[in-house]
Amino acid sequence: MAHGPKTDELARIAPPAATGNAGPRFEAKVGAFYLLSVLTAGEPRGLPGAVTRSVHFQGAVDGCPFDDVIVHAVNADGSPAILEVQAKRTIDFTASNPEFADIVRRMWAAAAKPEFSSGRYELAVAIARTSTAIERACQEVLHWARQHSNAAAFGQHLQQPAFAADGMRRFVEAFRHHLAAAGARTDAETVWWLLRRFQILVFDFEGAGSAYENVVRERARMCLAADQLQRANELCLVLADEAQARGTAGGDADRTALLERLGEQHGFRFETRRDLLPVCRKLTEASAKALADIRDQVGGIRLGRADIVEACHQAFETARFLEIRGGPGVGKAAVLKHLALEREREGTVVVLAPGRIFGGGWIKMAHAVGCEASLDELLSELACGGTATLFVDNADQIDDEGEQITLRDLLRGVVGNPAWRAAVTVRSEKRRMAVAVGGRGSLPWM
Repeated sequence: MAHGPKTDELARIAPPAATGNAGPRFEAKVGAFYLLSVLTAGEPRGLPGAVTRSVHFQGAVDGCPFDDVIVHAVNADGSPAILEVQAKRTIDFTASNPEFADIVRRMWAAAAKPEFSSGRYELAVAIARTSTAIERACQEVLHWARQHSNAAAFGQHLQQPAFAADGMRRFVEAFRHHLAAAGARTDAETVWWLLRRFQILVFDFEGAGSAYENVVRERARMCLAADQLQRANELCLVLADEAQARGTAGGDADRTALLERLGEQHGFRFETRRDLLPVCRKLTEASAKALADIRDQVGGIRLGRADIVEACHQAFETARFLEIRGGPGVGKAAVLKHLALEREREGTVVVLAPGRIFGGGWIKMAHAVGCEASLDELLSELACGGTATLFVDNADQIDDEGEQITLRDLLRGVVGNPAWRAAVTVRSEKRRMAVAVGGRGSLPWM
C-alpha cells in the first residue's frame, strides 16, 4: 500500500532566519542537546539503539518538513536512521490548535518521501515541560500505536470505553481532523501508520533543578579532557550558541567539524570516551527478556489499568521513587511493563526481577557486562536521552543476598543521579492496587 501524498509539495519553505516559532533559546537548547550526542557519538533521543552521526538545522530547503533539527544516525545493523524534530515549546494537541494543524500537515508531507516508508524515519515535536492530562493521553495513544501490530487492533482497543480514556480518543479525532484539512487520507490504517512514527519529546530545560540540564552538563564532562572538566557548563552554553547560529544559517555539523571548531574557536580539548554502547546494549537485551517474562495480555487482549497508570504518571511528577502495591494476581507486573514500554521512547529503561539480577554487587555486575566505567558514569551515559528509569518487579520477593546487594548498589546510584527514577512492584495485604511514593519501606534489605 502506498502511503503519503501524491504531490511532491513539502512544508512551506522560509529563509532559516525567519523561522523558529518555538522561541529561539528553547530551540537552541534542543539543538545543543543533539550536538552533544554528535560529540560523544552517543544515542540520540528518539532513536533508541542508534548512534548519532550528524545534525542538520533548518532543513526545509533540503526537503525536511520537520525542519528545526534533523538527526542523522546509524542503527546497530549499520542501516541509516533519521529523526526530524520541530521545536514548539508549547502546543495544545487539539482540533482547534493551528500549531498542531501545522505539525500534522508537515507529517503528511514527510510521508511522501520514499525513505519514510522504506527505512527508520521518525518525526517528533519538542516541547517544554508539561504535566497536563491531555498530553499524557497523547503519549498513551502514541505508545499504543507502536505496541499494536495493525490498525484494526489499535482501533478496537481505542474504542473500548473502559479501556481507553476519552482524552485519547479526542487526540486521535483531532489528528484525523487535521489530516483531512491537509488533504490527506483519514482511514484507520493511515492514522495508525502515521501515529507510529510520531513522538512528543518533552525537554524540561526550564524547571527548577531540571534533570535535563544536569544530563547535558554530565555528558559534557564525560567528553572533555580531564583538566577541562570545570568547563562543562561553558561547553553547554557554547553548543547552544552553535545550534542557534547554525539554525539561522541552515547549517549542519558532524563530529569532525564540531571538534575542530570547538578546539580552534574556544580552546576545548576532548578525550576519547570509553565505548559504553556494548554495555548499554547488553542491559537493553536483559531488560527486554525480563519484560518478556511478564504477561500483560489475556486472550490476545492487552490488560488495561488506566487508573493505576495515570496514578504512576502523577506520582512521577513530584517523586523519583514509587511503589506499585497490591495483592497477588491484581496486575502489578502488567502495569510495570506498560510503564517500561511507554518510557522506552523517552529514554533508557532497565528492568530487573528476581533471578534476573547479577549477584554480588555492582563490581561483579560490571565485570559480567564488561563495563570498565564507574556506576555513576554508566548511569549518566544511560540517561543521555534526558530521563532514565529503573524498574524492579517483585522487589520485595528478592531473597538472594547477592541480588539484594547488587540492587542496593543500583538504587543508591539512582538516588544520586537526578536524571534517574525508579519504580518497583511489591506485595501488600490489600488486594487492590495502589501507588506509593518516596520511601523504600517495603524492601527490608535496603
